Amino acid sequence: MLDFPESKGVKAPYSCREGECSACAIRLISGEVRMLHNDVLEQEDLDEGIRLGCQSVPATEDPVKISYS
Repeated sequence: MLDFPESKGVKAPYSCREGECSACAIRLISGEVRMLHNDVLEQEDLDEGIRLGCQSVPATEDPVKISYS
């Protein structure tokens, strides 16, 4: 999820790109993503729709909408 906004010229926040700092945290508004690696988000975060943008890939063909707030 981090590569797409960057390819469109959007300066998306990140630090490590390894899934260990949470600087790239996004809020999932719609669609489904799968995180490849997560050492920082707790289940409560996941329940609130928070994902790591650097480690998330779309999990369905449905459009994915996110927010960086």
